[in-house]
Amino acid sequence: MTEGSRAGSERSREEIQDAQYGFPYHFIPRQTEAGFEQSVTVRWGYLYWSYLGVVLEHLEKLRPASVLDVGSGDGRLVFEVATRLPGARVLGIDTSERAVALAQAMHPGGDFRSGDVTQPGFLKEVFDAITLVEVLEHVPNGQIPALRSALRQHLGPDGRLVVTVPTKNVVIHPKHYQHFDLDSLKSVLEPDFEYEVGAYLNRQSRITRLIDRLVTNRFFAVREPRLLGWLFGLYRRRFLHATPATAMRICAVFKPASGD
Repeated sequence: MTEGSRAGSERSREEIQDAQYGFPYHFIPRQTEAGFEQSVTVRWGYLYWSYLGVVLEHLEKLRPASVLDVGSGDGRLVFEVATRLPGARVLGIDTSERAVALAQAMHPGGDFRSGDVTQPGFLKEVFDAITLVEVLEHVPNGQIPALRSALRQHLGPDGRLVVTVPTKNVVIHPKHYQHFDLDSLKSVLEPDFEYEVGAYLNRQSRITRLIDRLVTNRFFAVREPRLLGWLFGLYRRRFLHATPATAMRICAVFKPASGD
């Protein structure tokens, strides 16, 4: 083996190892009071991925040159947008410094900032699209006008705001202030934004509850890729879209209010 091929082989090994740091796999095996564990399952994973897919579909249709993700959390949406819209400028912001640190660790190439979009001077840029995914339910009613005004300020005149929120069909979590139907969602945004299009998502039914229990329960978690893929495909085809009476979530697109 020549020096050049050896160096190339070493770089490849380093690249393989470096790629594995995209997930903190050393934190999976652990000792707890219940005993030794070496797996992590997320019961709501298929729900999250299904509505995130709808958000990404909207963005792919819009083809924005710049995207601001407000309440970016661990940075997953920023990562997916950057992957699907190569060349677009994508910024994630969150009030939690811990969330931003995690996002930067999980997506080292991403652009993240810790701070409050409603604070004057925190952000100066204007974006073609803003995403607000599972955020509004965390905001007290009295603070929504300031958030709404800040979003309008940082959205271009032809831009779009893509929002997801849990519906009133879902029991309010202790960390949430409120859940929404389409009318209440419009009412908190329409002084600055006009509703354009939306959908009720994540249908609740006996079959979806069965799928939920089959995928993850206290005895086992389905891990076989083909079976998981089939179940997710079935869910996307038959249960992603819902009615106001059965939906767990709303995804809606708003444009800046006319006359601004």
